[in-house]
Amino acid sequence: MTPPSGEAIDHHRGNIGNDGRTGGISQPISGSACEVSTSQHPRLPLMVDIMSGPNSPLTKGFIMAQWRALPIDRLFGEHHDISDTEVQAGLHEQFREADFMWAAIDCSTKTLARTIPSKIAGRRMPPPLRSQEYPMGLPGLQGSDKERVATDNDASEFVLAELKLHHSRSGGSGRENPENSLHWSTPTEKDMWNSGDWQDTLYHACCLQGTRRKRQKIRHDIEEILCWPSMKCSTCITLRNGSQS
Repeated sequence: MTPPSGEAIDHHRGNIGNDGRTGGISQPISGSACEVSTSQHPRLPLMVDIMSGPNSPLTKGFIMAQWRALPIDRLFGEHHDISDTEVQAGLHEQFREADFMWAAIDCSTKTLARTIPSKIAGRRMPPPLRSQEYPMGLPGLQGSDKERVATDNDASEFVLAELKLHHSRSGGSGRENPENSLHWSTPTEKDMWNSGDWQDTLYHACCLQGTRRKRQKIRHDIEEILCWPSMKCSTCITLRNGSQS
């Protein structure tokens, strides 16, 4: 197999997709999400990288393994806004070709960190937007908070629907969020778990070069992931102020 050249070919636009300035995957200002790879071969397997982040590390890994990849992230532009119904319709068609899908679902409105009081005097933390009782959004949300939760719900529900459809086509997929995220309490996610089609794998982010010992959960339908060695850090780091993480 020919080693990857390091240049990601944009199959929709025909130009180079590697952004040398940021190390990320470049995307057009408008239009549809773009597929990238290091080969012109149309029969290479395709992975979809939902909420890939601007540097798209997972996409780059699959490209190096001679896959095609479709990185998707709102930071690439309006044409990546997966809460938008028109964008969803276009991606739905593109996803039909996928062999593998991965989603790093946004947890910013679902994190329990919002319930932790600030340790800095006079500093107010962002208020909770969800709870175990109301995982789709607290009653009485107003203004930008209400809009933000609704947008996040639209995006998450679209992703979960596509992963269910992909699973029905015998495709492999995974999605991740913090272990204690309220995402896992949403009705659709609970129904998918209760189906028995999915497995959970837990890991600590520091085992994969993360800066914190953050507990993460992967929900997937990949048998090989169950064979991974443990990625739970047993080291307790003492910080300068004497606290532990």
